[in-house]
Amino acid sequence: MRNLISFFIRRYVMAIAIFGAMALFGVISLQSRGIEFFPDISLPIVTVTTVYRGATPEEMARDVSEVIEDELITIPNIATASSSNFDGLSLVIAEFEFDVDVDEAAISVDQKVSAITGL
Repeated sequence: MRNLISFFIRRYVMAIAIFGAMALFGVISLQSRGIEFFPDISLPIVTVTTVYRGATPEEMARDVSEVIEDELITIPNIATASSSNFDGLSLVIAEFEFDVDVDEAAISVDQKVSAITGL
């Protein structure tokens, strides 16, 4: 090891050239890589937001969120349906399997919610 160090100390121009070649090779390799650092993916998640002024979180959970969740879990390829309830606000999150088209999932959710409200 000591001989290697003394070799590069005596021939420092060669050491700089080797380091430069390695850095250049790294930059060229980085540019021609086959994967992306941030691939373009869209998560199949649809959110239903409901506003009901004056309702407590317990009322929102019982009267709104549970009804919507029960209807959404009948949609094919749905992974989970969960909700968060606040004063006068309900957020129901429907997560679908990864291979599901988000636009089709949103249409399915819209149809189920429209069936509940009668619109």
